[in-house]
Amino acid sequence: MVLVLEDFNIGRFLFLPGRRVFGVLVKAELNPTVLEKIANLGLGHGVLIPTMQYNVIENGKIVGLGFVDMTNADISIEELAQKIRGIEGIENVQILYPTAEGFVADYHSVKLVLAGDRAIIMRRPGYEGLIVGMKTQFGTAGEAFLYHTGYEAGMRYGRSHQDFAEKLGIKDPVQILCKISVPLYASMGLGKLEVIEACAEPPRAVIRIYTCFECELGVGAKKPYSNFVRGIFAGLLAQLFNKRMEAKERFCIAKGDPYCELEITPE
Repeated sequence: MVLVLEDFNIGRFLFLPGRRVFGVLVKAELNPTVLEKIANLGLGHGVLIPTMQYNVIENGKIVGLGFVDMTNADISIEELAQKIRGIEGIENVQILYPTAEGFVADYHSVKLVLAGDRAIIMRRPGYEGLIVGMKTQFGTAGEAFLYHTGYEAGMRYGRSHQDFAEKLGIKDPVQILCKISVPLYASMGLGKLEVIEACAEPPRAVIRIYTCFECELGVGAKKPYSNFVRGIFAGLLAQLFNKRMEAKERFCIAKGDPYCELEITPE
């Protein structure tokens, strides 16, 4: 049985109005029992842990970020932190206090990093204001700007994907597209991809996008809505195929189709 998750909460904050919520940052040795002991410790004191995530850093250490609901706990957050510090392998514990009742965010981490590069998280209100605002304020000029901006972003993604591929011994541009670009695009929450056709000579690709983040903003527009995403794939394929490319949207959820589909061919 395949597990399919339509939504995945990346957990950078916790919003539970009326609850006593806190955050905890933990640095520890890379030991699978550490997180288990933390979870069991919380359960033993009536602490709920709605979300917990961790990643491996240098020297075999892990950094974990957890958000806890202390509403029904029989200890304070300070006492909980002290008990966590007593677990073997724990090096440091930082408490994140709520900035409003029922709301706490990770305001302690300076930067988010993805594959060695700084990353940002832009929720829908942010990118909707950017994309829809650009189209509303500047019309066709705004659409052209989004396309060419996406093109440049796509080329930069392409260079990054080629670096990944080189380290994995993958040289064929179609294989880079299918094995590197497609899963990375989905992993960033931009949409699920399906490569319908792809060939390097002559360079051409047909890519189907499900739940396209840009075209979701234009549902009901009765016409293809993608400019930024079209530019991304034109630029991506231009970098992989080493040739100027252009992307046309043949199907679009904004005009009632079940998915978006791009045809990318030489410019």
